[in-house]
Amino acid sequence: MRFPKDGKFSTVKIERSTSGSLDKSTGNWNDSQAVLVAEAEIDLQPKTGSETDSFRDSSYNKTLIGFIGIDDITFSSRFSNIMQGDLIDQKYKVINVKDWLTHYELELEQI
Repeated sequence: MRFPKDGKFSTVKIERSTSGSLDKSTGNWNDSQAVLVAEAEIDLQPKTGSETDSFRDSSYNKTLIGFIGIDDITFSSRFSNIMQGDLIDQKYKVINVKDWLTHYELELEQI
């Protein structure tokens, strides 16, 4: 599904942090890195405080909802989904993912 585009859509990079690892040849620790999961066109919408409280059963945090049509996302070769903890343009962290088969609905928190 491809969403009809209006001025609210923007192109973003979705990244995932890898865990650190030990370089076997040198014995040095390599810090975690962000790897590109996908590029997508996303529609970001603000979420009200009462919706946030009922959804997370917690106090108010500024959150957004992002909508991505399944045909508006291009995954990198190793990836096929968006996961909790992924980063959107290094500005938002994915805190919940709903895959509705035709589109993704992402709950995002500003970082």
